Amino acid sequence: MQPPSAVNPVLTLSGEAAYGEFGPFLYTAMGASAAAVVVLVFAGLGAWWFPPGGALVAVLGTILSIVGLFSKRRYRYAALGTLPLHMGLFLLSYTRALS
Repeated sequence: MQPPSAVNPVLTLSGEAAYGEFGPFLYTAMGASAAAVVVLVFAGLGAWWFPPGGALVAVLGTILSIVGLFSKRRYRYAALGTLPLHMGLFLLSYTRALS
């Protein structure tokens, strides 16, 4: 007779169970994270060339980064990296637009 632990293997969790498999939302979050990286270039150009537009694009990038936080690990790291950059570009654009 085998012990009960040999019959029922112990499941190990990866730590990503908190986000769950949300189907299409997972892929939407992955796309948002990738888009946040691309929008970063346009927010930087907008902060330099047209600050009011750069502030709006930076807000879009911030929203995309927040949605990207619910994606898989690699995309989540990209979203975590671009979020403070978008926030900084927003503050830069906003202060340049006021002056």
